[in-house]
Amino acid sequence: MEEVGKVVDISGDLATVVIQPQGACGHCAAQSACSPSGDKIYGDKIYTEAINEHGARIGDTVRMEMNPATAILSAFLIFFLPIVAFGIGFAVLSLITQNDNMKVLGGIGFSVVYFLFLRKLNKKLSKGRKFKPIVTEIVKQFPGQERN
Repeated sequence: MEEVGKVVDISGDLATVVIQPQGACGHCAAQSACSPSGDKIYGDKIYTEAINEHGARIGDTVRMEMNPATAILSAFLIFFLPIVAFGIGFAVLSLITQNDNMKVLGGIGFSVVYFLFLRKLNKKLSKGRKFKPIVTEIVKQFPGQERN
């Protein structure tokens, strides 16, 4: 997964980059709920931290890339496992009751519990570096910033 954005802050070897989702992310209905690297979402802009391996500076436009395996794992956690949680909840309630409404509520309940778990997991994982994108290229340097 690749995105282009503008660096708005630097902290150590991390760059805070603001992006307007393009490509697959730009058209995804779940983009407001999806934040695999602990992104902050404000309107149509996403603020994310990226590992700044190329020495980007504030004002630079950069290309960022997320490890494909990490992107697949994120999609698995966000899109597939909630369906599994619903199925487990439905199955557990099927053992207890014959009422279809209760079975559906059981599935929804398990899904809600899973999303609460996922939210807590997201906060923990976003502090690490594995789920952070990496600045792969400085697309456009901010005028007046000389590089050595």
